[in-house]
Amino acid sequence: MKEITFYYDIVCPFAYVASRLIERLAERNAATIRWIPVLLGGLYKENHSQSPMLTSGDAKKKVMSEDMKRLFSRYNVTINAPISPTMNCLSAMRLLAATPDSSTTNIRQELSHAFFSSHWVESKDITSSDVLQTMSNAVGWNVDVEKIIEQRGKTLLWENTKEALDNGAFGVPSFLVNEKLFWGVDSMHFVEKELGNVNAAPLRLVQPPSSQHSATLTIYYDLSSPWSFIGSTQIANLISSLKPVNIKVEYVPIVVGSLFKQIGTPVVPMRHLSPAKLAYLTKSLHDWCDYHGITGFRFPSNFPLRTVLPMRVLLASDDSDRERLLAILYKAAWVDDKNIGDEEIVREILQSAGYDADELLNKAHRQDIKDQLRANTDRAISVGVCGVPSYQVDGGAVIWGQDRLNIVADLLCGWKDPVQQCNSKL
Repeated sequence: MKEITFYYDIVCPFAYVASRLIERLAERNAATIRWIPVLLGGLYKENHSQSPMLTSGDAKKKVMSEDMKRLFSRYNVTINAPISPTMNCLSAMRLLAATPDSSTTNIRQELSHAFFSSHWVESKDITSSDVLQTMSNAVGWNVDVEKIIEQRGKTLLWENTKEALDNGAFGVPSFLVNEKLFWGVDSMHFVEKELGNVNAAPLRLVQPPSSQHSATLTIYYDLSSPWSFIGSTQIANLISSLKPVNIKVEYVPIVVGSLFKQIGTPVVPMRHLSPAKLAYLTKSLHDWCDYHGITGFRFPSNFPLRTVLPMRVLLASDDSDRERLLAILYKAAWVDDKNIGDEEIVREILQSAGYDADELLNKAHRQDIKDQLRANTDRAISVGVCGVPSYQVDGGAVIWGQDRLNIVADLLCGWKDPVQQCNSKL
């Protein structure tokens, strides 16, 4: 029997969403679920990290908050603010860890759902022993809650957390399938593919309309980002798949390092990740390349890339040829391992592709091109971009990350962004 290990903590809203989806996913793929409660704070502590909502700048917090609202809407999951956003759910998690974990009872599963609903929908105080006792009795587990938490729960919760850490977990929700770790609700299609569903894909809600309409897709990017590279390979496919929508694409090259400095983000974020998260994200890059059929991807030997010059070259190129040149430069950096920060190497790349290298490089050094690149970066900051790639559809809310292209596609097809609708009412 195929099996999914599901690591979760009640305090995490993303784990709550995953808890509402995991059973249907398992049923579709004839799999069983190991519900393993862990201590999110323990994962953070052992990885010397904190919640991104505590450590990120205002721009990133806003984008992540909007992304979370969008997530709940797209999966039709009800959420209300908990009594306290800093509520200590340790006793509840210890109680879950002490529940019977076997194929003959659903107590842990039922109590987990009850705790998630109590915290995120009903705003109950699950720090109260009386509340925990009532909820335990309601699922048919008639034990002395305080006693079992003290005698077994503390040790078992740490053992679960240690298991998750040993398997590479650094946050929740995390899933283990065939000894491979996947993190986040947005990785659940990878979980499903690992279970054997070759057609598993990120959620789409809206198909292309029958009648033609127009939309503008704005893409903020920098050649320095592997995620921007992966996203760039999908734009042509996305546009082709959404016909008869007439999509105008506006490419906005920026200097992401300059953006990071101005919004208070480390210039090279990957250098500030825990070893476990860095290892996972490296794996995730390859997972996405495999998913999209991208071959030859490798991390550049000269990372972090210096991209100011090639970004200026892109601005100096003709609008009609910019997509082709963009693909050439991305490939040079992320497949061919060429140092695109070196002017002579850029010259060779341009010449090999049939461009007038001297003309493009001379234009790239003009003051108006330099000013345009700065203006683009300022524009990105003004609309709330916190990283690349970022997207806007018809000037709407910023969508961050190539793993959100399914949402971008829905917006291009006319899906109404709940974040934008909420903002329009303010």
